[in-house]
Amino acid sequence: MNIELDFIFSFEKRPITASFVFLRYHLLEENFFHFFEGRFPSFLPKRFCLLSILFLVLNLSIFAEENNNFENEKNSIENDQGIPDEDLLSDWRLQSNRTWKTWIENENSAEEGEAKEEFYAAYTMSLDFYRNGSDGSKSEWRDEVLRWTGDHFNQSVRTQKMDRAAYILKLFYDVSRVIGIGNGTIKGIDSQNEYNIREYFAGDLIAYMHETNDFQYETFMETFIPSKITNSLLAFNLACLNSNRGKKEEMLKYMKIALALGKPKSYFKREPEFKKFWNDPDFLELIQ
Repeated sequence: MNIELDFIFSFEKRPITASFVFLRYHLLEENFFHFFEGRFPSFLPKRFCLLSILFLVLNLSIFAEENNNFENEKNSIENDQGIPDEDLLSDWRLQSNRTWKTWIENENSAEEGEAKEEFYAAYTMSLDFYRNGSDGSKSEWRDEVLRWTGDHFNQSVRTQKMDRAAYILKLFYDVSRVIGIGNGTIKGIDSQNEYNIREYFAGDLIAYMHETNDFQYETFMETFIPSKITNSLLAFNLACLNSNRGKKEEMLKYMKIALALGKPKSYFKREPEFKKFWNDPDFLELIQ
């Protein structure tokens, strides 16, 4: 199934070198703990007292190490609480980027499992920072998590890395149930156009759902749709979604919005998603 996507950060604007199946639905296409693992020496001591002494020393060493680890962790938490919120945001972003990149570089290798776990740990650290952050920083955390996730979800879908997209979507769903869903805008690097993050994420979610036939997040997706849509991509994808389901009135509603926002009529004439309505007079009236 084809899906149209726009890059942040359609396909007609810039060819993609990566190999993937063209999607009809539209996507945004613009670029913008370790534990002690030592072993006891494998020998039999000549005297029992020597063994006792060694055993005592070893236990004291382990106790000291564990105590130091505890103090370090305690100090780390206390130090984090003393770091400005903007620095924590920046650090979370950097760590998420680094571990994400490492995971991608190690896909299908023996190191993938460990790399994926490191990304999970870095990404979900947002929960701790959110809980311990000031009241004024909480909205910033929601916005940053949404912005980061939307960008990387888009990258995954438009390059047809659907397993990766599914993983980050599940993480975001779980995290957002605690911190909520952010808002804001993002600016395209090339066009300098500003996009509402929720709207473009919703459009990408529709594309993902149809490409994978995974609709478990549809209700979640609907929470992203504003009362007044300002993104032609989202309106177009919603029109496609309702056309596929035979919901004519809903399809026409979103077609009108998409057209009013600048989506070319030719998109509706050539997309097979609208084939069942190509001879419908109400459909034709909108695109002629």
